[in-house]
Amino acid sequence: PTKVIASPDVSICYGESTNLYASGTTLISWSLEAGLIGSTTTTPIAKPARTTTFKVNGNDSYGCFPSTDSVVVTVNPLPVVNAGNDTTMMAGYPLQLKPTYSPDVTRVQWVPSLFLNCSDCKTPISTPMYSATYTVFAYTANGCMAKDVLNVYGTCTKENLFVPNTFSPNGDGNNDIFYPRGRGIQKIKSFKIFNRWGQLVYWRDNFFANDQSAGWDGTKKLQFASPDVYVYMIDLVCENGNIITIKGDVTLIR
Repeated sequence: PTKVIASPDVSICYGESTNLYASGTTLISWSLEAGLIGSTTTTPIAKPARTTTFKVNGNDSYGCFPSTDSVVVTVNPLPVVNAGNDTTMMAGYPLQLKPTYSPDVTRVQWVPSLFLNCSDCKTPISTPMYSATYTVFAYTANGCMAKDVLNVYGTCTKENLFVPNTFSPNGDGNNDIFYPRGRGIQKIKSFKIFNRWGQLVYWRDNFFANDQSAGWDGTKKLQFASPDVYVYMIDLVCENGNIITIKGDVTLIR
């Protein structure tokens, strides 16, 4: 006597396939269920759209000893994830990402982790220096995965730079240095200050924004510059490589 033996029950995620197998006898045929490829083979491929029981029948080479076994293929649903709408924002400033998930999501992964405060939390904060494309992968406890893509466009304009309109270099430790400040800026390529007659009174190249040591202390040729309105010209290089020229004036107060 022979007896057909089917493979163990198995779980898959929606859209996946799995190999079944049967042994123990010679003539084998599987029931014609939806999602089964190769019903007359010992190793068919199952790709059902929902949980399905596949039955297999067997006989020996003479057609004797008919027997039946079955295998249950459980189809687990995929999670649902929406990364949110693409966003344009000022480079260097934080942005709270607000994706939505189905309740069965137990684990997430953000790729790449560039500019994120965490890569495995559901609502990370991005502080992009330039544009970035994120893919969020969401997983269920069964290991089923869904993903979505989010584009964060980091722009760089003159608004990325803050330049005071007055400063008072009197040695009191408050607003004594005139220097450019900002976010999303790779470097200050050139920083020039002129008096009202167009004479260059200060010049500094290639330094980082927010570097107080690169600022003007209100002197000219080791002498105190007179209180007046001075004109500045700043060439800055954004993190995305763009070069922006900013012009304005600052009042020196003693």
